[in-house]
Amino acid sequence: MKRLFVVLLISLALLAFCSCSGQNTARGLSYSSDDSQNLNPETTNSDLTESVSSNSETGDENNGQSFTKDFDGVILTIITDKSTYVAGEPITMTATLENKSGKDINLFYGAATTGDSAELMPRFEDLIEYPIRGDLGRDDVITTIPFMQGEKCVQEFTFQTYTDYFQGTSENGYITIPAEVLPDYNKLAEPGVHSGKLCVQTCSDVNYPYGVITDYSLDFSITLI
Repeated sequence: MKRLFVVLLISLALLAFCSCSGQNTARGLSYSSDDSQNLNPETTNSDLTESVSSNSETGDENNGQSFTKDFDGVILTIITDKSTYVAGEPITMTATLENKSGKDINLFYGAATTGDSAELMPRFEDLIEYPIRGDLGRDDVITTIPFMQGEKCVQEFTFQTYTDYFQGTSENGYITIPAEVLPDYNKLAEPGVHSGKLCVQTCSDVNYPYGVITDYSLDFSITLI
């Protein structure tokens, strides 16, 4: 009887020992899993930092500019490829005229015009356009051109950071005229802000001189360093 009692005590002791070992092992696995999960916030913070850094670099880029003005649905827009230019660098810009006024309008040209289609003519105060848009047929007459509701005109222009064209050379009484139109590289524009303007005129009656002439003007600028 005593032997049976001793056997039972030994069995109970073994069961208790196994139970404690199992709990310790389970707790060890759970702790390891917690450590693995704790790495995720660090990874997330690293990804966020890279994203912010990328945005910061993008903000330092010399991005283009957009200037727009809405005259009751007659919308003028100028977009430049950059905001700041260095000496000798071309200035590429896109000019847009869009008619969302809900009615047809008549574009008015008081001097030279393409005759059959709209022509936008942005200008800087002292910077030259090059190449010159001389490949369009123009008539030196007053013209009105219908511009329909929903119609959109988009044209690209290139300006230079020079203030005049090369007129040729004079030596010993002889004048040498260049074979092509070139900027005068000795007349570089001064650093600073250079302002420009896009102007459009309309006539209330397609049959000029009847009707009222209305002016639309959009100011824009670039910086030369």
